[in-house]
Amino acid sequence: MAADEHNSSVQMLKSASVLIVEDQNFVRDLLGRLLTSLFIPKVVSARSAEEALTTLENEPDLVNVLIVDFELPGMNGVTFIERLRASSHRQLKEMPVVMLTGHNDMGLYRDAACLGISAFLVKPAGPATLKAALEEALTGRRIAVPRLATETE
Repeated sequence: MAADEHNSSVQMLKSASVLIVEDQNFVRDLLGRLLTSLFIPKVVSARSAEEALTTLENEPDLVNVLIVDFELPGMNGVTFIERLRASSHRQLKEMPVVMLTGHNDMGLYRDAACLGISAFLVKPAGPATLKAALEEALTGRRIAVPRLATETE
């Protein structure tokens, strides 16, 4: 990576603020430590999709990126993103989302991609993978929706 690209990446990460939506304490704490090691200045968390949605609806400018686990108690990650995209707040409709899951499932990937997520990470995701996903999210990238073999042209 060229020096200019590296500096740009570091500046982008230093301007990020991230909400982690994860019910497992260990994973939430680990992600928080990883984000801090990437120089992310503001990291907040929620234990459920419902808690995150309430927080974001009350304070839509709280963060500029979400990391959302798929498997959450109550509302799952895909339903959470659907609700986010249906929000009356423009910031939430357009909020970059990184989906995190323990399932390497093409159907889940496709459902999340249809909602305009920026990255799809399968646990465990290491620092380099997390950093790349955040960079994609912060640049506004959205993953492509894959076509399934059963779909006709």
